[in-house]
Amino acid sequence: MTAAGPRTRSERKHAAIVAAATSVFLDRGYHGASMDEVARVAAVSKQTVYKHFASKKTLFEQVMRATSEPMHAALRAAVDGVAGSGDVEADLRAYGQALLREVLTPPVVRLRHIIVAEADRFPDLAASWHRQGPGRTVDDLTDRFAALTAAGRLSCPQPRVAAEHFLWLLIAEPLVKSMFVPPPARPVRVEARVDAALRVFLAGYGG
Repeated sequence: MTAAGPRTRSERKHAAIVAAATSVFLDRGYHGASMDEVARVAAVSKQTVYKHFASKKTLFEQVMRATSEPMHAALRAAVDGVAGSGDVEADLRAYGQALLREVLTPPVVRLRHIIVAEADRFPDLAASWHRQGPGRTVDDLTDRFAALTAAGRLSCPQPRVAAEHFLWLLIAEPLVKSMFVPPPARPVRVEARVDAALRVFLAGYGG
């Protein structure tokens, strides 16, 4: 597929199948979803679904990527902006707000529920989610905090520990709540939560 979107008939069908599967998986969970329903929602034959995706697991892996990659791309862009303006606190605030909004979007929360529910059966899927999600986020923040410490703008003797502290100060409580409290939960006050996390983080790691 091109950056401009699917163009060939095969690419259009592929995109339609992924879109349909996303809707079906998020609505019914992995166990409740069927390739028959995906085919019906995509308005293609079941044979066509299997032509593009060899198994239900393979299709779910694509749905996981399609749902999570925009979030991960947004977070990578946000972490790249940390200290880009020259104001560490302002950039960390912007990053924190982007992080909270991305990880708490309803499709991402629902996908996380499904992955956790299927982790015993498909441990590789759960590991992949962690690697490209929280694992990648901590890696990116670790690199950024190490650079800021070298420049004397933060004081993080163990940049990875600092990255973990910052991440969980931001998202621990709302993330855990999203796993157990069904919607509609009271919306997270993003700005207030980020400001509180920043006060604690900078008290410990400010340059």
